[in-house]
Amino acid sequence: MKKKLLALATTIFMLFSFAGCTTEGTALIKEMNKVCAWEATNETGTITMDVDCGEAMKGKFTADYTAFTNSKDLTGEMTITPKSIEMNGVNVDLTKGTYKISPVKMYMDGFKFYVSTSLIKEVSKFAGVDASKAVDTTKEYIALDMTDYYKQAGVDVAELLKAKKAGSVEKMYEELQKMVDVTLPIKQEGRKYTIELTSDQMVDAMVKMMTKSLELQGDALEAQYRAAGLTDEEIKQSKALMNELASEASVKELKEMLKGSSAKMVLNYEDNKQTTEFGYKFAMNIEGQRISMGFNMKDVATKVAKKAITMPTNVKVYTMNDLMTATEKAGAKVAAATQVEEATATTDAKKAA
Repeated sequence: MKKKLLALATTIFMLFSFAGCTTEGTALIKEMNKVCAWEATNETGTITMDVDCGEAMKGKFTADYTAFTNSKDLTGEMTITPKSIEMNGVNVDLTKGTYKISPVKMYMDGFKFYVSTSLIKEVSKFAGVDASKAVDTTKEYIALDMTDYYKQAGVDVAELLKAKKAGSVEKMYEELQKMVDVTLPIKQEGRKYTIELTSDQMVDAMVKMMTKSLELQGDALEAQYRAAGLTDEEIKQSKALMNELASEASVKELKEMLKGSSAKMVLNYEDNKQTTEFGYKFAMNIEGQRISMGFNMKDVATKVAKKAITMPTNVKVYTMNDLMTATEKAGAKVAAATQVEEATATTDAKKAA
């Protein structure tokens, strides 16, 4: 189940790249082809994430970033600088003082993504959690190798890289479309393109993505579940749950639960420049309680010359299966500890009575 949710989360942004065969879609692909053909790209941007749980909690996180990508060989580096976090009206500066978080360094090498462990160690320290039990924090970086993940999802990684090096997006979309299988409406104004989804459209798109992913993964999905330690009965239940989520009744329930959600992407092109504004809001309505989570990003990309990027060497590499298995084991431990606490509380209550 967690793997399927992760698959949905990692493809939300990807969704907005699929323009279909409309006149606007064809025009957008031509613009994207120009950017894809750049030798290298320099980017600057801002990120804002917020959560609103009503009176219980309201919070907002902001950060800036810079990035450089050698476009055709898919190598790059990025630095994210956390700026502030606001919780229930209290604003904390993350650039200095007690709660300073160091700039986070990230690298990309094909389908391998690196992140500095400083973020994990600093945040874990604030939260009073020992992160070393989940990942190897003795290394300067941890890396996530997504190659097998994309292969299991039915994407031809070799063809994807080949298309990227050729500077053309059509083949890339053809391969990624196998996993996403969604066409989106586009509004065009000159060289500006806007794609928007309502909450109902988001649910339809996510369910379609999930169904397509299940179809493509087939036996590979069962192998992943077994590697994660699930029993035959648990695998059966997981598959049944995923099929149930795609049923007409479940889709109707999801649409009611997520009413008020939205997603939007605006792509604006100039010569040697692309500006992207992307944002989504998930609003969840559960038993009369409304909870919303939002993400917004503004990015300015410009065409630049290629340069050499040196990848980290002090690194621990994980596959998606490694991380999901570790997460599931950690979750099992938490669940077991919770059961012990509940049993103890029940016993104490009986004694007191």
